[in-house]
Amino acid sequence: MYFDDSLKEYLINFPTAMAFALLLIFVLPLNFFSEIFVSSGLIGFEYGVGHPDLLFVLFLFILIVFFLFFYALFISLMVLAVRKDLSKVKVHYYLNEKITKFSFKLFVFYFNCFFFFLFLGIILTFFNVDLIYISLLMVFSSLLFFYLPQALVVDELSIRSSFISGLEFFSKNILYSLKIIAFGTIAVLFITLFEFVIDYFIGGLGPFVSLLVSFVLIVPFIECWKTVLFMQKFDLIKSSFAKYSPSVIPKSEKLEYGFLTKPSRVFPKPKEESTEAQMK
Repeated sequence: MYFDDSLKEYLINFPTAMAFALLLIFVLPLNFFSEIFVSSGLIGFEYGVGHPDLLFVLFLFILIVFFLFFYALFISLMVLAVRKDLSKVKVHYYLNEKITKFSFKLFVFYFNCFFFFLFLGIILTFFNVDLIYISLLMVFSSLLFFYLPQALVVDELSIRSSFISGLEFFSKNILYSLKIIAFGTIAVLFITLFEFVIDYFIGGLGPFVSLLVSFVLIVPFIECWKTVLFMQKFDLIKSSFAKYSPSVIPKSEKLEYGFLTKPSRVFPKPKEESTEAQMK
C-alpha cells in the first residue's frame, strides 16, 4: 500500500537521503574496534568481547553518541520532509524551527535504547544465552517502536506518548506494517548477496558498500513509506491523497538532472493574483 507514492516521495527528497551517507564518517573508525562489526548493511556489537582500557571505552562511547545523534537528525529530517510535502497547511517555517526539538527527542530515545539493549545483551551473554536468541529478542522488541519517529515528528508528542501512539497505529495497521517489514527483510537479503559479490571482486570493501546502500537507499525509503502510511490517519490527508499524491505530479515537474524536482507542496498551490489585481 502506497509503495509507489512512497518511492516518489523518496526521490523527491533524495538530497536528504544522501545525507545518511555522512554516517560512514563514524562507522569507519568503529570498524577498528573488535566489539563492532559491519555486515549485510547492518552494524553489530559482539557482547562477549571485553576491553579493559578506559580510554578505549570512552572513545567508543563518543563515537556511538555522535553516530546516534546524526542518525536521529537524518531520520527526523526525512520524516519531516515527507510531512511537509503531504500537509496542506503552510507550516514550513514552523516545522523548520521544530527540527532541533524533534531530533533531540529522537536522539535521547535512540541513546537510551542502545544502552538498554547493550546491557541486556551483556547480561544474557553472561548467562550463556545463544546469540541468535538475543538477536531475535531485540528485533521483535524493536517492532514496538516501529512508528515512534513518525509519531514524534508528525504528532509532535513526547517520547512516551509517541511510543503509545506508534504502537496503537501499528496494531491497527498490522498488515500494511508487515509489508514494510517484509520489504526490509528482503532488502537485507539482497544487500547480503550484493556484499558477497563486491567482496568477491574487491575483498574487504563489501561491508562498507552494503552499509552505504543501506544508509542511502533502504533506511530513508522505509522511513518515507512509514510516514506516508502514518499520515493516512488524518482524514484531510487521506481524502486528498489519491488526487494530489506524488503519483500525479505533472511530467514537467518531475525530472531535473535525473531526479524529481521538489515542489513546495505535493498539493497544488493557490493561484497568485497578478500585480495589477493586487493594486486594485
